[in-house]
Amino acid sequence: MRSQKKKPNYFRINNPIVNKLFLWLLSAGAIVDATMLLSLLANEISELAWGGGAGISHLFEGFYRFMDILSVLLLVLFMAIFVVVLYTYLSNKQEQRHKEDLSKAESPLQGAATEHEEQIIDLLMTIAKPLPGRAKLNRARTAQFLRALMELGYVDKNTAGKTLMVWIETVTEYKDGNASHFQQAIKDATPQDSNVSEFQKQIRQIVGE
Repeated sequence: MRSQKKKPNYFRINNPIVNKLFLWLLSAGAIVDATMLLSLLANEISELAWGGGAGISHLFEGFYRFMDILSVLLLVLFMAIFVVVLYTYLSNKQEQRHKEDLSKAESPLQGAATEHEEQIIDLLMTIAKPLPGRAKLNRARTAQFLRALMELGYVDKNTAGKTLMVWIETVTEYKDGNASHFQQAIKDATPQDSNVSEFQKQIRQIVGE
């Protein structure tokens, strides 16, 4: 059974700094709101207990001015929260469009893999990630992943190594830069390699075969 593609959540905050700011604003808004409600409740109770004209609002001349300040502060906080939510939504939507544009650019995937391209690219991102202390993508594992796709028929075996390298660099933003060595790495990767077999299993799970 093929897994249904999940709809992206544009309201999810991925930036830790923005997330901290959102939580701070939310907490501050909750504190101000609670202060207002408790103040109004205390005033109503005092009015009932001491009689009209003897409540907290009459004992303290600045009570209503204080409430006005809290109201303005609460409004400002809610506006700030709205700005953060709107920024998150627009940023995530733009990033998603960018990913979709990149994944569609000269994609070598074919057959059933095209319906799961985003998930395949997510797996590729992990596989192609540069080794610690290295700047370039993990060429050997990337080549083995491509060999696995070829053996499953999801990438044409006749596709030029340079074309595959450009696609990999585009969707992962990891660089190799040497098309001839990249092509050789794909040739050196064989179906008998343990990594190739493992990648085939993972690809089959994604595609749902």
